Amino acid sequence: MKLLLALLTLGIVISSNTCCSQHADTVFIHYTAHDNDSIYHKVDTSIFESFMHRNLLIGTTILTETRNQQYAKGYGLWLNKVEKSNCPKTRGEPKNQNSINSIIQTDTSMIIDVSFTANCCQDFLCDIGIGSGDTLNLITIAYGTNCACTCCYGITFYLDKVLDSEFRKVKGVKLVNE
Repeated sequence: MKLLLALLTLGIVISSNTCCSQHADTVFIHYTAHDNDSIYHKVDTSIFESFMHRNLLIGTTILTETRNQQYAKGYGLWLNKVEKSNCPKTRGEPKNQNSINSIIQTDTSMIIDVSFTANCCQDFLCDIGIGSGDTLNLITIAYGTNCACTCCYGITFYLDKVLDSEFRKVKGVKLVNE
């Protein structure tokens, strides 16, 4: 009986490790590159130990599973998606200020549209966090190439909301550019 129990236990351990085994994952990135005289296509290859360790950040995207986002889940907020856009054309130079253009809330979602000025050649890593006074911080971290110009950008943050009496409530929204 003990032998049967030991074999059964060993079988469960082996099958659980097999179902969750982590196989290497390969990502190919095809892009256009250039030097002074020509434009050419290039392919980079990234090999990850596991699909669970594949953290590839391209363009304006969410910086996933940060400590800030884990804390925001205590307020029932999950950052689901971000979209970058250009600001509408206006006369004169872009103003150097952050602007929260709109906040649309339903029982299950929150969509926040913001605009700000930054270097024209950059993309943004986006994050959310909770600041002092239960304020939702919309965080943008500029990265990439630097140009000699300033442009106006818009980013729309799409958040999923869970309503539960145990979650704390957000009392305000603030845009934070890093």
